[in-house]
Amino acid sequence: MEWALDHAARGFCVFPLKPNGKRPGIKGWPELATTDPATIRDWWDRWPEANIGIATAGLLVVDIDDKAGRCGGVTWLELCLEHCGPIDTLTARTASGGRHLYFRPSRPVGNSAGRLGDGLDVRGAGGYVVAPGSTIDGREYEWKTVAEIADAPQWLLDLAGAAPEPRERECEPLVEPDTPSALRRAQGWLETTEPAIEGAGGDHHTFTVAAQLRDYGISEPMALDLMLDHWNERCAPPWMPEDLERKVANAFRYAQNAPGVASPAVDFGEPVETPALERLLKPYRWRDERNLPLRPWIYGNLLMRGTVSALVAPPGASKSTFSLASAIAIATGRPLLDIDVHESTRVAVWNNEDPAVELERRTLAALRQFDIDPAELEPDGVPRLFLQSGEDRIFRIARRVSVQGGGYVLQPADLEPVRDELIANSIGVLVVDPFLETHPAAENDNAEVGQVAQLYRRLAQQANCAVLLIHHTRKPSNASAASLAGDLDTGRGASALMGVIRQGATLYTMTQKEAGEYGVDPSERYRYARYDEGKANMALLSGRPRWFRRESVRLATWHSGPGEPEAIDKATGRGLSFESVGTLAPVALQPVKAVGRSAERDVLLGAAAEVLLDQGPLPFSDLAEALARLPMFEAEEAGKLRRRLERRLPDDHLVWNGYEFQTEARDLGRRGSRNVKVVSCHRLDGEDEARRDN
Repeated sequence: MEWALDHAARGFCVFPLKPNGKRPGIKGWPELATTDPATIRDWWDRWPEANIGIATAGLLVVDIDDKAGRCGGVTWLELCLEHCGPIDTLTARTASGGRHLYFRPSRPVGNSAGRLGDGLDVRGAGGYVVAPGSTIDGREYEWKTVAEIADAPQWLLDLAGAAPEPRERECEPLVEPDTPSALRRAQGWLETTEPAIEGAGGDHHTFTVAAQLRDYGISEPMALDLMLDHWNERCAPPWMPEDLERKVANAFRYAQNAPGVASPAVDFGEPVETPALERLLKPYRWRDERNLPLRPWIYGNLLMRGTVSALVAPPGASKSTFSLASAIAIATGRPLLDIDVHESTRVAVWNNEDPAVELERRTLAALRQFDIDPAELEPDGVPRLFLQSGEDRIFRIARRVSVQGGGYVLQPADLEPVRDELIANSIGVLVVDPFLETHPAAENDNAEVGQVAQLYRRLAQQANCAVLLIHHTRKPSNASAASLAGDLDTGRGASALMGVIRQGATLYTMTQKEAGEYGVDPSERYRYARYDEGKANMALLSGRPRWFRRESVRLATWHSGPGEPEAIDKATGRGLSFESVGTLAPVALQPVKAVGRSAERDVLLGAAAEVLLDQGPLPFSDLAEALARLPMFEAEEAGKLRRRLERRLPDDHLVWNGYEFQTEARDLGRRGSRNVKVVSCHRLDGEDEARRDN
């Protein structure tokens, strides 16, 4: 991997070759070869033994071969002496003892064998070479001469010949050219990109700049105008207009990407077909409701086939434990967490964070917690639960693909192989943990995150499964966890993800305030987790939290460390040690009913203070509506709560338990209107309370 990253840092577009071989290891390598470190790390994480290929588009590489009776070294020396003498340039030694000489051509050259002479091959547009860091039968490719890449002399260009004409299909644009948004993007990019410098690869850089404009969806004449107006003056020296016109024409003629490939209008580089009008507008035709198919629910109001769901939770909220317990519940058909299993099906859990042994440990703990026979997960020898760790094989739904001249587009990565595995194993639910580690998109970029989310939707639809994305919350705000419960907008990064998911929920640890409401010892509140439905496009939200208690299961393992074992296995006489593993178990919690007027007032004013501190001043009616949505007041109507507030909060102000409530009357200013009381609240510090007491 380090070799591949080093080549990319030099500006070479690399891609994996088959281990111990020279053949490409991926399909579509001319388009996928990249300088993007994230993509390169992804490739070599998957195939650590892969050799390295360098795509030679924009290069001219002379391959000197002296094996099997060929005389490439002698032929090359004779050519150089005939024309200009030896040329100093970046040179690699091949596994067979030959050499690769790297040059920068002023125009694309073709690939040939023997065209320059005996033992001399050329690699250019559409070709590749095996890069240093690769190994064939134990023999390594390595750098022989580390130098700047020399410009290809004219005699070498003439002998190498031009690249073949591009095929017509490669010239078909993916988007409408020269749209206003594309022109704005191209102009902004030209004003900041590096100029061409004579003697420092200026010819090649000019080619890549023009090719990038083509990728942005700019036509050839417009590209020339934009480069003359917004880029050429900074070049040293500036190009003459007629010379620059020839460079732009070459770039548009020989560039490998389809025009518009880097345009945001293209969904992952694929052209978007515009359906005919008659296919877009479909008349409604009534049919008997009994003929409608049932919604394919799998698990509660959270998981449905063909859709994407999300579980949003902060670190330490037991979201991975919840998802694994839910997976076992679905695989066995048992409502372990008191969430209905509508369909028992096979489940795959792909955890990119934790090692495989930790997933296995948690599974064993859950089976012990719920007294499940392991045979239930493999009836008739057919597994119903699949576990994969990112440490063994990381899952990437998308990858970055570099485009000529800089920048990148997002492309599907593991979508097809994972889809095929899901279908082959009849998987009904895929749990992905966590979402952020499965793609390279900019976390706060709505367009990029939206593209990734759409890939997951495509996966769910093509595999006809439910996809559950485990997602982290952003950094905590001043609001309490109780006010965030059920709010999916607390998820990290761009909000586009929440627009794609159809169902969602949150998981939070019990707060201090909730411990009082539910009669839980405050020192024990960290053992409780609150689950709230936050989005259910296909069903009504329940509006009530579910509570789980964090339990600890002790698992025995053979004693191998220092010290005495904790127990002895009777069957073998071997020592045992024990580890505690966390699990979740459903628990029924009900709000504690307040007794007496004083307790009733304390509960009411305490809840009102929390709402007002979170939302600011509110009319009594709005405050009552907010209180009615809290679990402790779920049995009371907003109108009744408003009357209670009016009794407990007198005119002007009230100091209570370290808070000061202030009320005021506001005229709505409409005919027939009446004054409406608005209440606000703030905390008093010690000096404020002392002054008021005096």
